[in-house]
Amino acid sequence: MRPGNLLLAAVFLLVPALRVSYAMALPAVAACGVFSFTVTTPQQHLIMGYAPAGTQPMVASLNQSALYLAVSLSGAAGGIVLDAAGAVLLAPLAAVFVVVAVGLTWWYGRMDARGWAPAVRRR
Repeated sequence: MRPGNLLLAAVFLLVPALRVSYAMALPAVAACGVFSFTVTTPQQHLIMGYAPAGTQPMVASLNQSALYLAVSLSGAAGGIVLDAAGAVLLAPLAAVFVVVAVGLTWWYGRMDARGWAPAVRRR
């Protein structure tokens, strides 16, 4: 588990308090950008490590497609929350999704360490 994920969740939780001024919001937006990119590259590297030899390009493409789908769905979910409850809940909802992803990553890592993960193994 990477600390960038939890730091991203922390930034999302702080956004409502930091949006009162541009000077306070700008560092939060910059930190969000930095911590967001600490997730995708290590994730793709890990997934490619599980891929059978010769399939890494296809696995990377599928991973990116799943990422684009997730970004699209997050925009739709954000629009629904925005219509239903207003902008104040968007950042906490994003933090919840990040914490769930961290939990799933941790859980899968424990399954893999115990040999309970799917049969695909790292090369």
